[in-house]
This record gives sequence, structure tokens and C-alpha cells, in this order.
Amino acid sequence: MPTDDVETLAWLDTFIEREALPLSFREVAIKYYLPLADQVKTWSEYTKGTYFLGLNGGQGTGKSTLAALLALILREHHGLSTVVVSLDDLYLPKATREELAEQVHPLLQTRGVPGTHDMELALELFEHVAQGRAVEFPVFDKAVDDRSSQLTNPVAAETDIFLFEGWCVAACAEDSVSEPVNDFEAQYDPDGLWRQYVNGQLAGHYQTLFGYLNHLVMLKAPSFECIYTWRGLQEQKLAMRVQKEGGESSGVMSEEELIHFISHYERLTRHMLEEMPLRAGVVIELAEDHSVSGVKGVL
Repeated sequence: MPTDDVETLAWLDTFIEREALPLSFREVAIKYYLPLADQVKTWSEYTKGTYFLGLNGGQGTGKSTLAALLALILREHHGLSTVVVSLDDLYLPKATREELAEQVHPLLQTRGVPGTHDMELALELFEHVAQGRAVEFPVFDKAVDDRSSQLTNPVAAETDIFLFEGWCVAACAEDSVSEPVNDFEAQYDPDGLWRQYVNGQLAGHYQTLFGYLNHLVMLKAPSFECIYTWRGLQEQKLAMRVQKEGGESSGVMSEEELIHFISHYERLTRHMLEEMPLRAGVVIELAEDHSVSGVKGVL
């Protein structure tokens, strides 16, 4: 990053305002995220063709914000064509998940865990990008829990950097899922069929997909309990915004609904918090107050 940019950073202030981020984010970005963008640029220079970067982080860790900031720096300040794709963009259509719910397990109707993404679409997308070909893929509309019938996500030909972010990006399967990890699994998956299916899917095509990644960055929460708390704060902010705008709060989860929702992801989240820091190229350590407490890895 040029010295004058570090001194003025008007573009960063604009980003913070647009994303409604706290002013403290400015210092974090300067200290950690600008050097990370420089590191990504350096890594990409040693890669033939498109450079694939994985960005992992549990719900509420800020991975989408970090991906957007990295893309901004790489595009505007390093002149690199950069695209951000979320794992959330690749969910199976609602009808397909309803079929899985009927044929395999009812919990598969809820999007999020491995097995609820379109791996055929994902692998085709990554292969096209790796070959330097332009490609389009469906937009997933979370408001209707299904793909948009009109919109598509474009990826330009010969993209320099492909940022792939998601809560379970680069996750690996567990050795055993025989015992329930929480009351949710004990109640809704007593025979372990759902978690065995999820773990089996993760061990298959997901690993092929993650094999495209050149490096992995992890936003690491201090604990699963923090992820639950941060996700709860998101719901509170949503409720406040809805109330301020005079809208209905029917889409805001209650505490009971939030526990039920987060419980879908507890097993794999705990697994990643334990093993992923040992193999990620960069680990951004988050404190309980959501601040960055340190970074491990090459920067």
C-alpha cells in the first residue's frame, strides 16, 4: 500500500461509513488488513493463472466485511481483477433441499451445513475460473430461501484473484460423529443419520473444491459461545433497525429460535476452532469484544 494512501485513507473512511462499521475498525484495518492485502498480492504473483484464497470464519466474525475490504484494496490499489464468492451463493435450490429432507433427513431442508450446497455447480464454477474462462452462476436470494429466477453472478475471464468466503470453507471431516454434541442433535438426530450424512458430504466433493485454494485465512473466534453471542447481537441490531423503520419484526429470531439455528453449526464450528488454526496460512485471532487480539502466520 503506497505511503500516501496509508496517511490519508479517505477510501477506507468511505468504506467504514458505507458498511456502517465502528470507527475502531480503521485502526484494525491499518494494522492488520492492509498488510494482509499486500501479502495476498505477493502470494498471487507466484501463482500461475487465478489465485484462490479461502476465508473461513464462524457466523458474526466479520468474514464478509474482510472479503469486501480485501477486494477493494486489491482492485483499486493493486490493479488486480478480484471477485468475491461466498459459499452461501452456492446453496442448493429450495426444492432440492426439500427432496433431501424427505429422502435423507428432515434437517437437510435447512441450508448451511455441508450437503446443502450445489457441489456440481461449485466445481464447475471453480474449474471455469481456473481455466481463465468467464462464467455466470445463480444468485441465491436468502429472503425467499431459493435461487433468483432473474439475477446471476458474473465472473470475468482471466480473473486475477478469487476470494472464497464462508463459515465452513476449507473444513475437514471429523473422525467420528457418533455422539451428539448438543441437545439439538440428541433431540432431532438421535440415530446420527444427519450428522453422518453431513460429515460424509464434507469428506467428498467439498475437499475437491477446497483443493483449489492456494492459501487459507481464518478469522478465529475465542470460543463457540462468542459466535453465539455475536450472532445474537446481529439479531438485536436487525430488530432495532426494523423497529426504527416501522416494519414488522417477524423475520427477527427470538433467543429460542437463535439457539435452534446456531445448533445446526455447533459441531463443525467447534471442530474447526480446534484443528484449523494448525493448518491455516494466516489466523486472525479475535477477542471476546470482537477486536483483533493478534495475527499468526505470514504477513
